[in-house]
Amino acid sequence: MKTALRKILKKINASVIIATIFMFFIVIVGSATIPTVLAQIGAALREPSTARTSAHLIKNAYAEMLTTDLNQSILTNRATYVNLNGYVARLLGQRYVNEVVKMNNGYLTQVCARVSNETSIQRITALFQKQTENGGAYLFVLAPTKNSEYEDLLPPDIKDEANANADDLVSGLRKNGVPVLDLREELHAQGISVDEAFNKTDHHWNAQTGFWAYVQIFRTLQNMGVVSDIPDNLLDANQFEFRIYKNSFLGSLGKRTGQYYAGVDDFCQIIPRIQTSISVKIPDANVDLTGRYEDVAYAEENFGGTDYFNQRSYSAYGYGNRAMVHWGSDVAPIKQRFLVYGDSFGNVPFSLFPLCVQTCDELDMRHFTENFAAYYEEFNPDVIVCLVNVQELSSDSENVLYDFFPGK
Repeated sequence: MKTALRKILKKINASVIIATIFMFFIVIVGSATIPTVLAQIGAALREPSTARTSAHLIKNAYAEMLTTDLNQSILTNRATYVNLNGYVARLLGQRYVNEVVKMNNGYLTQVCARVSNETSIQRITALFQKQTENGGAYLFVLAPTKNSEYEDLLPPDIKDEANANADDLVSGLRKNGVPVLDLREELHAQGISVDEAFNKTDHHWNAQTGFWAYVQIFRTLQNMGVVSDIPDNLLDANQFEFRIYKNSFLGSLGKRTGQYYAGVDDFCQIIPRIQTSISVKIPDANVDLTGRYEDVAYAEENFGGTDYFNQRSYSAYGYGNRAMVHWGSDVAPIKQRFLVYGDSFGNVPFSLFPLCVQTCDELDMRHFTENFAAYYEEFNPDVIVCLVNVQELSSDSENVLYDFFPGK
């Protein structure tokens, strides 16, 4: 009995210590918010003491304060508060913070609800049919989620429907004759785990997996008979340097939970060892560059460093989520005109396309505001590749819901 009591007192003391540290930090750093914080903490502490520990009460009161618009304008260093909030959550062993789930392997993720993909299937099929009627080729590529259906990584009380949504979409597209490259299947078949494929603190795959996806796409197009005569060195990882910047990246999920909740990631810069010459034009960013891949395909200043909350390393590739990017090359082997579209999972693989393709337009339908039907007729693509992430299917993203040819 005495031993059990000591354990209980020890836990209470630990909670009190954490709560005291948290309160002290708020007083020192956030004096402007003291009245609001104290009011919320006071209300929380009036709850029955058996409900939750004092540290948990105080942390939740502060977390609620952190999300209000009023106090957002008061905080002068929000990153500091996010870091502290995440650090306390880590000490308390919390698995769900600010809509982010900590997985069994320590990686961060988010979950999706069940949705209908009927409209997505219809609209993607319409673009596929239009493309084939014009004598061209179409490939739908599905990027995986961290919540792999082949690995048990989510806490038992967390349910995710992303893969069920994706299964329905893939089934519907294949039933309609749309060629699909399901990279969930390819990762599993090649024995690549979530730990290897993804950043710990980001929902995106890492740059190395983005390169792997680029290779899978062109191998699939070769197997479909769409392209040929691609020199092996353009798809050979041994012909590229994967330069690693240690502890230099905090992903989108890490920015929601702080750098101490799950740690930070290494980040990779891809540099071809072979001679390259590509061009990139981005109308809405005043970018017009020609040169080696490593000089024009990304904003290199975003690699390295520890400015975790302001640096955007992943978005450096392809300049990140632009309405339209014109890629080109005078020396690439494939002369067919490519149209590629999709979400930010395409940042790395699409930036590598001009190594193989002379003419390639990249669209993000979430930001594209032109008349697509008119653009399509003028550009007249030989090949269309769509690349979207599994979790994108649960959103209202125009990349899967875009009405390419309305009224037809």
